[in-house]
Amino acid sequence: MRKKIFIGRYKKQAIYYDIKEKQVYEAPKSPRLTSYHPYKAGKFYGTCGALFLMGISKVLRRNHIYIFGTSSLSIWTYIAIIVECVITVGWLLYRMEDKYYKNIVQCTPSSKEKFEIAIKSNPMYKVWLINGIASKKAYFIGFCKMGAIFILSILAILYIGLSMIFHKSPIVNNTVFVVSPLLAFFPAAFISGIFQNNPLRWVKVVRDYQQGKIKFKEKEE
Repeated sequence: MRKKIFIGRYKKQAIYYDIKEKQVYEAPKSPRLTSYHPYKAGKFYGTCGALFLMGISKVLRRNHIYIFGTSSLSIWTYIAIIVECVITVGWLLYRMEDKYYKNIVQCTPSSKEKFEIAIKSNPMYKVWLINGIASKKAYFIGFCKMGAIFILSILAILYIGLSMIFHKSPIVNNTVFVVSPLLAFFPAAFISGIFQNNPLRWVKVVRDYQQGKIKFKEKEE
């Protein structure tokens, strides 16, 4: 997991918190962070990416789905499905990395005022906190949400795997190529939520701040 996690933004800076040092830092934000709301931006780019993969899968399905003269899927079909899923996961993780952590190596100490504004600028402030309070109840609810995403990720992986095994079903044949890249977003979101923007760690940092456990130091001239 990351040593520094993204907290939010303040004007032209992205604000981070160092878990080990318990210090707040800032760095120039990525240009992609200008259109900040991750859910709206993710919806747009996710739709474009899904349509692109679905277009490729339609071509592959038309030309390579069966071994000639049999009802068995060709090796190229298996490879195509796996590649679709890998591209989906890799693309989403790259987008998140480039958007939130592009300039993290340029970190310098930040202030309490910027940190507080950054917390409230993050959409997780409304989604993962209860009335702006990072209570134990908020953490527990967040844990349940992450558990639900994990379960959906497992179900998505199982569906993709079983679809490749029980491919003789007409329903499966017509959906496996289209649905696989879409379902791959669930494990991608879970991986990102664990290793990139972990909501539970974010809630814990906010709770530490509200309890006065966060250290601040002046930015060096």
